[in-house]
Amino acid sequence: MQRARYRLWLWPVGDCCCEAWRSESGGHRAGSALIGLIKALAIDNGVADRIEVIEGEARQVQVDGKFDVVISETIGHVIFDEQVVPIMIDARERFLKPGGVLIPGAVTLMAAPAHFDPGYQSLPSGIHGRFDCFEDLARNIPIALCDKRPVQLLCDAQPLAHVDLTSAVDGPDLNQLIARWQLSDVSRVNCIFVWVEAELAPGVRLTTMETPSWSGTVYRLKPFDHPSGELEFRLAMDSATNHWQVNLVDGELELSRSYSPARAGAELLGLARMGPVDFRHLKATGQLNLQFI
Repeated sequence: MQRARYRLWLWPVGDCCCEAWRSESGGHRAGSALIGLIKALAIDNGVADRIEVIEGEARQVQVDGKFDVVISETIGHVIFDEQVVPIMIDARERFLKPGGVLIPGAVTLMAAPAHFDPGYQSLPSGIHGRFDCFEDLARNIPIALCDKRPVQLLCDAQPLAHVDLTSAVDGPDLNQLIARWQLSDVSRVNCIFVWVEAELAPGVRLTTMETPSWSGTVYRLKPFDHPSGELEFRLAMDSATNHWQVNLVDGELELSRSYSPARAGAELLGLARMGPVDFRHLKATGQLNLQFI
């Protein structure tokens, strides 16, 4: 019986196809060593005569013909940080045969209210005194978490963004990511946890929640005192930083908290410019607030 033959385009392998050109050290491209490793693996497994390794920027590489299967590993920790959408749209249009298979076929950025245990009670750990400002500052810094055990999801996840790579013509607006949950108890919610899910084939999904190979992101918040309501998470991701806002609505009650590294820095610079009299006055009147909310 003759074995069926398929043409496979793996895009990229070990980041060498699309990322190698970006990182250079000592005159040698970072991907060059990986290409040598890929070739060595191909020889060891007896498939060197069937594999061609190409180094270059993904959307500039020129290859003859079409492929039965196009695979990309550029999922990234938050999907869009490695340009998977434009890369896959380009690969689909230029290299995929009609009726061919695209892997992944879809990607989704998921989010859920959660309780995060950082492993300490307060900052600085083990030192007596009041250091609330350290905790308030820390909440403005997202945490990339490979070990998900410190995170306990408190309700079902909701999608922040979904892209069907088999038909998409553009990526989502990363400045308008929103998810909502109705919660009967918000007392333990001290973060929103965000991770990636990818559809590899019908019924086959990869979730970065269940593997240490990709990190999820902890977006921290100061817990609300109000017991219940609709929790809304708004996330904006630009090339420089993240901004997130968490709103709690219960009838006419509306509470809101906003965070970002840039916002925290601006608040600290403002405090640094204050004189001792201004500082003491703000503290005495309750206007000195390092919670950045």
